[in-house]
Amino acid sequence: MAEALAEAGGKVYTLDREPSPGEYWQEAIARFDHSTAGSLHYRQADVSKTPYLYSLIASIGAEHQRLDGVVAAAGIQQVTPALDYSPSDVARMLEIHYTGVFMTAQSAVKQMFKYKTRGSICLIASMSGLIANKGLLSPVYNSLKAALDPISEESGDGVESYEGGRIRRHQDNVTLRSLAGDPPY
Repeated sequence: MAEALAEAGGKVYTLDREPSPGEYWQEAIARFDHSTAGSLHYRQADVSKTPYLYSLIASIGAEHQRLDGVVAAAGIQQVTPALDYSPSDVARMLEIHYTGVFMTAQSAVKQMFKYKTRGSICLIASMSGLIANKGLLSPVYNSLKAALDPISEESGDGVESYEGGRIRRHQDNVTLRSLAGDPPY
């Protein structure tokens, strides 16, 4: 998604909690058509650290004197039966999947208002919020992804949530390998 937006001319910032981008990022940079007006940038950010997140998004807005959109896709997977979740497990998942996504969107909207730009907000939910994945015991993940839909419904035009279909992502591979007893990387 970041690659496509950049190739369409956007200045795209990917925020991730990892200190440096992984192999998928390097592959995207190698594929990227640098002759376009767009660009790809990587910044480390943990969506559970709201003051830093706000500061980072504000600095991006200030650098370009605008912010046109955000795709908020924060998420981690914890495969655990419902009876085995601890309160701290639930709180951690809530902090990332809901609060982190919400605060990312809120911060972006504040920059859009500041620079008077009409932008778009895309909240990445999951098909798991609509129907559980057979064999993946992740009730907290599923319910928190489902919780993103009412945000877009209440917010009106310019804010959408997207429940992807069955798309195998890097994080899915990590989860499935760990369930099979293989090391995740």
